[in-house]
Amino acid sequence: MPLRCMVIPESFRIMDGIDKRVIPEGRYASVTHRGPYETLYITYSALFGEWLPQSGEELQDAPSLQIYLNNIDETPAEELLTEIRIALQ
Repeated sequence: MPLRCMVIPESFRIMDGIDKRVIPEGRYASVTHRGPYETLYITYSALFGEWLPQSGEELQDAPSLQIYLNNIDETPAEELLTEIRIALQ
C-alpha cells in the first residue's frame, strides 16, 4: 500500500497506529508528469533510464516522492499533474 503524507506541525499529537516519518531535506531531481496515474511509469522510465545515467548524479537510498498537484475528483485524467522527486547525493 502506498504511503500517504501530509505536513503537520511539531505540536501535532500522532494517534496510535499512525507512523510519523520525516522526509529529509536535500537535493532532489524533479519532473512533472502530465496525464493519468496509470502512465506514471513512462515518466519514471525516462527519469531513471535516460536522465539519471546522463546527468552524472547519484541517487540517495531513499524512496521517490509523488506530489499530486490537482484533485483527481475534479480533473480529467489527461490533465492530472504529478510532481516526481528523486533524492540525489
